[in-house]
Amino acid sequence: MRIIIEFDGPVIDVEPVYWAAYSRVAGELGLARKDRAVFWRLLRRGAGIGDMLTGAKPRHIQRFREAFPEALDLDVCLADGAAREDISGELRALCAGQHVLSLVTLGRNAKARQKLLDANDLSVHFTRMSRLAAEPVLRRAQLQELTEGHARVLVAAASETLVKLGDEAGLFTAGIADGPCAARRLTQAGARLTFRGFGELGNEVATGCRNLIAAGLPPPPNTFDPCSE
Repeated sequence: MRIIIEFDGPVIDVEPVYWAAYSRVAGELGLARKDRAVFWRLLRRGAGIGDMLTGAKPRHIQRFREAFPEALDLDVCLADGAAREDISGELRALCAGQHVLSLVTLGRNAKARQKLLDANDLSVHFTRMSRLAAEPVLRRAQLQELTEGHARVLVAAASETLVKLGDEAGLFTAGIADGPCAARRLTQAGARLTFRGFGELGNEVATGCRNLIAAGLPPPPNTFDPCSE
């Protein structure tokens, strides 16, 4: 099976990255920060920018909307990202099961993300690592290219954007809900199934993909191994 995995969330814990970016932009605007846990909870549930900024005026909200995505791609913010606990073992197990793994990111700073992967010896698990283009049409084409023509493809996404892209590309997309989007948002965006973390998805694959298949993942040609090619 081909598994396309989003960098930001399933592989790398980006909560520290989001906090660093939020702190940077709030500081530039001269606004007090919310409590860290409160900010993360508001972000994950999709709260409005005004709810995340204390004393924000419309001009602050507009500037934050522009500056926050840019800050998320800064080297200094991305450097705070950390590999998920036991992610190396989970990726190794998937590769041992003859699954082909690809990594994608919607962010622009591929170099800083590659540095994080290399620092944690994670690059070896992926046959391809791609930064998806800004244009939706090109993004969908890139996802289709990563399938290499195989019918059994699973997209593991932590963002609403990648969930929607996978769905639009006709791919089976599962949500990973311990990143920047809560499970409800991923489900509403079109995730066929949502898992609490990547490890839970890995366990589903290792134990037969039954829930995935029931939700619409194409079954394998070999009926004796529900997750084989």
